[in-house]
Amino acid sequence: MDFRYDTYRDAIQQIDNTVMMTEAGPIWVSHHDTWKFRTRKLEDYESDIVDIRKVGLTFKPILLGYVNFGYALSYIVRNPRRMWKQGISYDNIKATYGEVHGDMLEEASFFNTVMGNFPSLTYSIRQAEEGMSTAFHREFAIIAGDELEVHYKGTNIGMIKDDEMHINDKYLYLKELIEEVLHEKG
Repeated sequence: MDFRYDTYRDAIQQIDNTVMMTEAGPIWVSHHDTWKFRTRKLEDYESDIVDIRKVGLTFKPILLGYVNFGYALSYIVRNPRRMWKQGISYDNIKATYGEVHGDMLEEASFFNTVMGNFPSLTYSIRQAEEGMSTAFHREFAIIAGDELEVHYKGTNIGMIKDDEMHINDKYLYLKELIEEVLHEKG
């Protein structure tokens, strides 16, 4: 794929301080000097200053959803506002559950969301029992509380009782999707 920007100023405007996709996965990109940008892998924080035209940006859409961020859980979506940024930045996302934390986009937890790396349902239930809400898929989470709630995209759709998931009648159409998600994980 040809590089998308004609000048380094165009590139700065579009991708400076954003998460962008490469063939190797998402990276944090920040401008350094002319065509030189600092790139940092989210999964291991490996950083380098490189010519951004040679990084292999794919410009593929980045999938968002639940982010298991330390002891916090957030459901992140794109903020539907007109912007000039190509990548995911703090200016073009919002949380519909939880909050957007100050360095969330630059962490391994965001890498896990983008790449679809989530813990098992069993692990998520155990974490919630210990008081820590945890997502087991980019769209599903177990929320800690007096009763463990099952959430879909930030909405309470059921509960966990005796280690079994009970979906409210209003959301039974999601039961098949949940079964597919659990089947994918094995």
